[in-house]
Amino acid sequence: MIALTKGFSIPPSLFVCLRDEKTGSFSTNFHQVVSTDPSISFHSSHISKGVLETLALNILAIVFPGEEIELPIGRCSTLAMSLHRMFVEDVLSTMPEEGGNLPFAVVRDWALEISANVVQQFAKVSA
Repeated sequence: MIALTKGFSIPPSLFVCLRDEKTGSFSTNFHQVVSTDPSISFHSSHISKGVLETLALNILAIVFPGEEIELPIGRCSTLAMSLHRMFVEDVLSTMPEEGGNLPFAVVRDWALEISANVVQQFAKVSA
């Protein structure tokens, strides 16, 4: 899974988001395989919150594989489903308008940190 960007190879360890200046759409080096809404495609010229949520869900489904939850399109892990909206707010909405690269390690580290914080919060409430 290697995408070419202006003649340069992008390693498969990167999620690639490239914006087309003419149409405003973006492309990735992975396919949309899950979605909570079949009418939304993340290969769209209009980048709505629904598109970002679909993109987030697909990214997290790659980082945290599993098939516990049946969606209108595909299946994904409980962890991917539970974190995708927060991922939009914390990560995707902070990316530059022109797009950019989002390393796999950044996504994984973000999710692990969020998960650890949730466990700590739960432990404090239970004590």
